[in-house]
This record gives sequence, structure tokens and C-alpha cells, in this order.
Amino acid sequence: MNTESDWENTFSQILEIWVTPEVIRRQELALISKPYDLRAAQVIFYPDNRSNIIRLNEEVRFVGKVKLKQGISLKQKGDPVYLQEIDDYESLYLPKDEDPNCGHVTIYRFPDHWIISFDLVYNKGIATEHLLAAKQFLNAGLQAIKDNSMRVFVDTCFSAAELSAKALLITTPIPGENTKMSHGRIHSWYNLQAKLGNIDISHKDALNRLAALRGSARYLNNTLDINEDEATNLAKVVENSISFVLLRLRK
Repeated sequence: MNTESDWENTFSQILEIWVTPEVIRRQELALISKPYDLRAAQVIFYPDNRSNIIRLNEEVRFVGKVKLKQGISLKQKGDPVYLQEIDDYESLYLPKDEDPNCGHVTIYRFPDHWIISFDLVYNKGIATEHLLAAKQFLNAGLQAIKDNSMRVFVDTCFSAAELSAKALLITTPIPGENTKMSHGRIHSWYNLQAKLGNIDISHKDALNRLAALRGSARYLNNTLDINEDEATNLAKVVENSISFVLLRLRK
């Protein structure tokens, strides 16, 4: 449960780590006034080696889902919303023209309080591309079940499961980590996420089962042991894993 003390600590750290040093830097360069009336600030985080961008006041960019004050009539799409009509923000998002792979933390001052909004899910754009590819492979796998082509099913459904796993993993990368990941790294990190309770065990099990079958299916190094019922169940689990990551990207 978040407490007022947690909120205050988070707000203080945002100021201490990013905002205050940037204000001081600009003041020393005579770029902003001293004292400075801070009304909003935003830090843009990139998942690669690019430096953070720190924005102040009018530089801050976001789209907000707002809660209107009592007595204010409902707005239609495109209607202007004025500051004095807003009771609070339910959520803040970066505009669509921002880099879809970055994260952000944003603070905004109302007349009587501050709000904090953050999104530290990285690589949303790249992850979305992976999920689109995963869906295509999954559809091919579903067709292979209908055609009783189990070798094709295993290979395509494995690709779908692995792409879904990678899409999840790159949303929380190690700082500076490349989004290109080996098969072994994807599987080991995905298994760890299941162990930590961050994904459903069935998602991990499906990827591992398909990986175990792939050698027999594609390289014929053993007898392929899978029937239609198991294939259908595996496809359903992989479909669920894709949906799980999609929900994460939309939060």
C-alpha cells in the first residue's frame, strides 16, 4: 500500500536526482530565472545509451486522462478542457509522436498539490512489432494443426512463443542492453521471470515444451511426439502469453 510518506520520498528523489540539478545548471548558464517558478518537470528515459532528457515547465509534454470537477459537463472528443475545470489527473501519457520505446516520469503542479506519473515500460514500439510477428507465426501454427502438419506447427508455434517471451523481456531491459537476444538468454530470463512470479507458469512451460520438440520437428533428430490435443492446448497458452504482453504495453 502506498503511503503519504512513500509519495513524499518519491517526489523528493525525483527533485533531488534529476530536476533540481537541471534547474541549477540552467540558472548557472543564465538560461532560466533565479529564483525559478517550477510548475512541471519531466524526465525521458531511453533504453539504450542515449542520455536522459529533462524538461521543465512549458517543455513538458503529455496527454492526460482527467477527472473533471463536479458541475462540469461532460466533454466531447475535441472539446477544450481548462485547468480550472480539472479536479485531478487519472493518468498521464507521452504523446504519440514521442519515441515509443522510452519511459518517463512526470510531475505537475496544481494550485494546491503536485501529481506524479511514470511509465517505466521500455521498448513498447519494438515489443509491439515482436507481438505482431508472434501472431502471424501463431496463425500459421493454427493452420498447421488443421492440416495435421505437426512439424510445421511446432516450428511456427515455437517462434510465436519465443517472440512473445522476448517482447516481454525487452520491456524491462538492463540499462544499455541491446534488444537483440540469443535463444539461450531469452529462455533463461523467461524462466527466471516465471520463478519470480512475473509471468504465468504455463507460459514458461509452453515455451520449454516447444523448444524441446523443435529438434525433432525441424531437424528430425528424434521421433516427433505430439498429438492434436496437445498442439491445440499449446497454441492456446501461447495466444494467452501474447495477450498478457499486449496488456502490459497498454498500461
